[in-house]
Amino acid sequence: MMISTFCTVFKGVPKNKQPGLILKTSAAGFSVIDRENISRKIKDITDPIGENCPPVYLVFGDLKESELNELYNHPKVQSMVMFTKGEGYGRPLAEFCTTGKPIIVSKWSGHVDFLPEDHTVFLDGELKPIHASAQNQFLIKESRWFTVNYSIAAQRMFEVHSNYKKYLLESKINHRIKITNVFSLVN
Repeated sequence: MMISTFCTVFKGVPKNKQPGLILKTSAAGFSVIDRENISRKIKDITDPIGENCPPVYLVFGDLKESELNELYNHPKVQSMVMFTKGEGYGRPLAEFCTTGKPIIVSKWSGHVDFLPEDHTVFLDGELKPIHASAQNQFLIKESRWFTVNYSIAAQRMFEVHSNYKKYLLESKINHRIKITNVFSLVN
C-alpha cells in the first residue's frame, strides 16, 4: 500500500519534478528468484497507474553499513517513508535519524519512543487483525497489525514534498539531537 499510495500521490506531478521511491527490502532470502518475485509485485502495483507513475527503485540484498550510510545520506534521498505494521524497535528509523532528514512513519511500535512527536510526520491508523495468510505459530489468529490511514498518509507525503525545506530544517535539529544524545552508546 505504501507503493500504491506514493504512486497515486505523485502521478499528477510533472515527470521532471516527481520524486522517486527507493525500496530497500528482501524476501525470505537474497536469491535471484526472491528479487524477481519482489520486482514482479512492484510492477503489478505500478503498471495499472500507467506511464505517469513515479519511478520506484528496488535495492535488494544485504548492504554493508557503509553502503547503507551512503544510501541514507545521498543528496537525492530526501526522506524516509515507512508504513510499518509493528516492527519493534525500528533500527532503520534510528539509523536514518542521524541524517537529519524528515521521517514519515506509522504512529505505532517501538520507534515512537525515540522519534520526537513534534518533528516526525506520524501517520495515524488503526490496529486490524492480521491476514489469514500471515498467521502461523508466532502470529496467532488473535494478533493485530497497525494499518495506516492511506488518505492521511497521501496528504502527509505530498505536504513533506511540497514544503521540504521546512520539514528538513525541523528534522535536522530535532532528530539528530534526540537520537545522538538520548540513545547514543557514547553517553
